[in-house]
Formats: sequence, C-alpha cells, structure tokens
Amino acid sequence: MRIKRYKKAFKCLSFYVNNFGFHKPFQLLIDGTFCFAALQNRIQIKEDIPKYLRSEVKFLTTPCVVLESEKLGHQVTPAMKIVKNFGIHQCGHGKKPLSGSDCLLSMVKPDNPNRYIIATNDKSLQFALQKIPSVPVLYINRTSIILKPPSDISVELAEKKQKSTVELSDHQEKVLNSMKLKILGQIPKDEEATPPIKKRKGPNPMSCKKKKNRPETTQDEQSKTVSSKRKRKRIRIPHHVKQELLANCVLDEIDSGMESLPESTKDLTPEKVPSLEDDYENEEDETLGERLLGLTEMFPETLRNAAYYGVVGCKDGLSGEYYDRFGLGIYLMSF
Repeated sequence: MRIKRYKKAFKCLSFYVNNFGFHKPFQLLIDGTFCFAALQNRIQIKEDIPKYLRSEVKFLTTPCVVLESEKLGHQVTPAMKIVKNFGIHQCGHGKKPLSGSDCLLSMVKPDNPNRYIIATNDKSLQFALQKIPSVPVLYINRTSIILKPPSDISVELAEKKQKSTVELSDHQEKVLNSMKLKILGQIPKDEEATPPIKKRKGPNPMSCKKKKNRPETTQDEQSKTVSSKRKRKRIRIPHHVKQELLANCVLDEIDSGMESLPESTKDLTPEKVPSLEDDYENEEDETLGERLLGLTEMFPETLRNAAYYGVVGCKDGLSGEYYDRFGLGIYLMSF
C-alpha cells in the first residue's frame, strides 16, 4: 500500500511540474489543522513529507495561521508550537488578520502564482481549493499523508495549454493561408478522410486443408488400369481332379440322353452304366500311402524325382554310417 501511495503522489506531482511549472524545492503552506492531525497520529512532518514527496520541501506558514492557533487556547498549544517552528511567509494581513483558511485562499488566488502546496485537514478549505486551478492539496488520513489528485479544473486548464502549444494561432493560420495562395494559387480544402471499405475476407488458410495435386492420367494409362482391373487369377486344378470331373460330365450326358429317349427304346439299350455311387460303394478304402502318392501328382515330375533321390541318398548314407561304426567297434574290441 505504501508503494502505491508513493507512486500516486509522484504521478500527481509530475502533473503539476509538467503543466504548471512547479519546481524543487516545493513550497508547503501548513495550517493548524494539519499540525493538530499530525500530532494526534504521531506523524513527524519534517521527516515524513519529504520522504512521501521524494524531494526537498520548504515548510511555511502565515502570521494569520499562528494567531488563529494562539486564540484557540491551551487545547491546541502543542499544535501551535509545531506551527511556530516553520518559516513565516508574509501574507499582507498584518493590520487586519484573517482566519487561517481565508488567509491561505488569498495566498493562492487567482491561479496560484507562487506555486504553493497547501497542507490542511479543513474539509471546507479543501473543497474551496478544488475550484482554483493548479493548487495541490495535502492532508492526513489516519496515519498516512495523502496528496489529492488534480481537480477537474486543473486538468482542463492543462489540456488547453497542451493544445495551445500544438495548434496554430490565428496569426499563424493567416500567414500559412497567404503562403498557400502565393504558391498554389488557391487554398486547398481539407478532404474528409473516407473510411476504408471493408471487403469480405476469405477463409483462414491455416484452417484449410491443402489441395492434393493429382497427376493427369493419359488414355494409355486409363486403358492399362481398366485391363488390370479385368484380370482374374487363374485357378489350377490337379490332373486327377480333372479326370473325375470329366467322368462325371460324361455320365451326366449319358443319363440325360437316356431320359430323352422314349420308354420303348429304353429297354432296347445295352447294359445300363453303373452309377458313381455304386462304384464308390464297391471300391476299397484308400490307404495313407495311396493318398500321399495321389497328392504327389500335384507337383511337377522333376521335383518328385529330386525328392525321391534325396530320400534314397539319405537312407544309404545313414545305413553306411551305421555299418562303419559297427565294424569299428568290433575291430576295437578285438585288441
């Protein structure tokens, strides 16, 4: 909180320094109410105020303020002693002394020419000082010293001063217009700046997918793709399966031919061909070896011969090794 108060005070003081010509050391006019509040809250004026304002300060008061504190009696005697320790600035009311608040108001009217900072806890005086431009007001709130922010009148006056430094005066405008007439022949009118037309924006390119560049296909490539789609895998049927299928087809044709004949001619036909079911019933069951031999017909003849000779060679080699070991054992046992 203390740092914030110090920053606000520095900001307010810089406003008065930049706009109204306040400079260091600052002149502080103090009245009896401020000293009385400092005494109650145990604030050391000569030590705490320079620390709060971050600069050197001249502590001043007026004869009217001293006389007012003396008249208040023994209750304000400690505050009167504090007031008398400050430097006395002649206010010009020696013959007809005024109250402390009226005296301080007269010191800062009409626009605070001597650049005073008023330190008071009198609320009526604070309210009256807010109506006068360029008058900083310092007061005590409990145990803290506070500098009031600039009043509205002070802010308006500062803005006018800033505009006057930037804008052209009437004389300067006349000189500029005469120069424009000599050089350009006429005074150009200030064209009103037309607001830019807002156009409809497209989609955000970062949120859109990138287009995929597909390669252009020629007619030859299209024909190739069509032909490749039409290709089918050729299924190779074993030889013995083909024979059985052919036999079944022949039998079906014979049966269909017999059915097409009239009933009188059916009896004249030679012996009936036995059906496949009868053949299967009469045939003996195949052994495992026969089935394996039938399966070997699926492989080419060269592969079958190579497998046969390989098996025979392995068998001969194993038998020869066995007999060699047997003979070697007998030979060794003879010794």
